[in-house]
Amino acid sequence: MHIAFFRHAERGPSESSQSALSKSGLRQAKNLVQWVAEKPMTRTQPARLTKPERLWTSPKRRTQETFQPLAQALGLRLETRSELDERGDSTILHFQRRILAALEELAETNATVFVCSHLDWLEEAMTLIPDEGSLPIASLSWPPGSFVVFAIREGRWHSLHQGQVSNDH
Repeated sequence: MHIAFFRHAERGPSESSQSALSKSGLRQAKNLVQWVAEKPMTRTQPARLTKPERLWTSPKRRTQETFQPLAQALGLRLETRSELDERGDSTILHFQRRILAALEELAETNATVFVCSHLDWLEEAMTLIPDEGSLPIASLSWPPGSFVVFAIREGRWHSLHQGQVSNDH
């Protein structure tokens, strides 16, 4: 099974916590559909992503807009998960507990799941994942539309691939 973590696509100019995606971000969201293939991703062919069986988003509009075209194309529903939300006013301990709860559930899920969240959540999650793969996950940069894919085998996380969805037409 694979777990792919995505930072939401480029947000619009609003500083609202429920800001929408920009025009460029909406193109990124549409282009994500092109990254998904029916066959599993391998190290020799990392340019495609395994088709997800579930799509998790934070409660924020921009994460939902990022996965909406993919959900429509694949006939999946978005699963809004409060534990994927930004830190906000939470203490760091509460924030980490939320992230760990999500990571534990993902590790026990026997499905390929795409997770769309926020910069602070992703940066913190990468410090909490016990990765045995080849990527320096704790030091990854997370521009809008970027992602990292993990395989979970026998309870062990293995980073496989990182990338970024373009906003080209």
